[in-house]
Amino acid sequence: MALLERDQLGHWEFSRKLDPDKHFGFLYCITSLEESRFYLGRKNFSTGGKKTKKHPKTGKRVVNTAYGKDTKWRSYRGSSVDLTKAITTYGEDKFHFEMIDVYNTYGGLYYAEAFLQMSTETMTRKVPGNDSCFLFYNRQIAAVRFRPKEEPTRKTRQFIDKLNKENKL
Repeated sequence: MALLERDQLGHWEFSRKLDPDKHFGFLYCITSLEESRFYLGRKNFSTGGKKTKKHPKTGKRVVNTAYGKDTKWRSYRGSSVDLTKAITTYGEDKFHFEMIDVYNTYGGLYYAEAFLQMSTETMTRKVPGNDSCFLFYNRQIAAVRFRPKEEPTRKTRQFIDKLNKENKL
């Protein structure tokens, strides 16, 4: 696939041209412009798993037809039930969809997501001045049970610093 221009990224904003075939996936931040709340997550560019799988009846190895298919990432709006309700209530145009950075490996992407969510305290941080409302729509942080081959990128760390500074976190 060729490098994608800004107008080929769906609703996502990214600071540079992108070739999804050269990366495993991306970290993202969805910001509610109405509530000033955030959702931090990750998305694969294509489906993964194994190229072959066992046939359920014969037990023989067969080609996995789902492997490598596009995940419809261009229109993806997060997996949070609370975020989905907010998008339905306010409309997609009241949200900012930002790709933070791309990752080349499964381990790097999954670890960076957990690192980002932990570093920004997504599970515990409240909206300033409103102790009854959480700042992030996130309700879980995935368990990381492996040592990643890729660390969170400089750009991911810069985003954490920017988010913390802008929101006085």
